[in-house]
Amino acid sequence: MKDYKISVKHFLNTNVKPSIINGEKYYPIFLLVTARRKTTKFKSLIFTELYTETMFDEIMTSKDAEDKEMINEELTTMQNIAGLVMSELNEFDTTFFYAFVRFAAVTDIYKTDVQIIEKDGKSFDNYSDDPKRNFFGFDISRVFSEIMEKKGIKRNATLFEFFGKLGQNNV
Repeated sequence: MKDYKISVKHFLNTNVKPSIINGEKYYPIFLLVTARRKTTKFKSLIFTELYTETMFDEIMTSKDAEDKEMINEELTTMQNIAGLVMSELNEFDTTFFYAFVRFAAVTDIYKTDVQIIEKDGKSFDNYSDDPKRNFFGFDISRVFSEIMEKKGIKRNATLFEFFGKLGQNNV
């Protein structure tokens, strides 16, 4: 299968009716995701507040490490999910992509049952002591706990966080 470029960008959606606060116009931040000549746009899952044009520019050009990490985490997550959708469906189905992103954002990963994983026609699990069946070499459910520990958060990881840079670096 040919590799396709996946483009993900944040933008301030000035096409919607602004909220006027103290005489200033505030808008939501959206994502623009393009792959295989198909484009979709939806509200950012990370930047959920409303922003002025000046605030948006400051965030996107910020030198602050936390701002950069938040931006890159969302972009990386969307690229990873779009890549998964294209590899499984052999197309970029924007409706399915958006539905999966929304699902991933609210679905916790807890005590993952990976006994359904198959590779080369063989079934594998992460609980077996048999090295021929446990190709991970470790309990994969610990990965999800470590994602959240590194973020300093006391809750389960979501699928959305799993597809981010930190989640993929732990796998």
